[in-house]
Amino acid sequence: MSEMTDFAQRVASLTDGDVLNRMADKGGTAGKKAGLERARRDLGADLAFSGWRRKVKLGIGWDRSGVGRVVINYRPAGIWVIADEGRRGGKQIKPRRGREPSAPPHPKAVRTPQGFRARSTVGAWGGKGTLKDAIAAARREVPRAAAEQFRAEIGAVVGAGRSASSFSGGARGRGSND
Repeated sequence: MSEMTDFAQRVASLTDGDVLNRMADKGGTAGKKAGLERARRDLGADLAFSGWRRKVKLGIGWDRSGVGRVVINYRPAGIWVIADEGRRGGKQIKPRRGREPSAPPHPKAVRTPQGFRARSTVGAWGGKGTLKDAIAAARREVPRAAAEQFRAEIGAVVGAGRSASSFSGGARGRGSND
């Protein structure tokens, strides 16, 4: 009888906050990895826009928002929106003029790929749906990773003799009728 009581206590420990937090941690890490992979497909390995002077990189983080809950943060948010929806073109960039009377009338302060210019125009960019793709990938991968961690927790509770993968399908799918 004590074996059944011990087993019942071990099974009840699966709903413990530590187990749920480990599942959330695994899910958050998988969601971050999947989202960054989608961004790399659109923007390249450096996760930054190639034509911009300041290389602001896309990033993803995650936080626990309670026991067993995870929130994925896309940072910086404005850059993610630009990668997702694009930007309007036609805006002209002009450098600030000096306040001193000796300042030249047209300072060459805008650096473009063709060299320094007095003015530059921002072109339109259509966007690639990067944020939507990253969210969809995270929504797919977070539950998968959490379920994988839960299977590992069940394997630890049930016993060391059986592997965690034996709980996912049993004898089905192996192709033998022994």
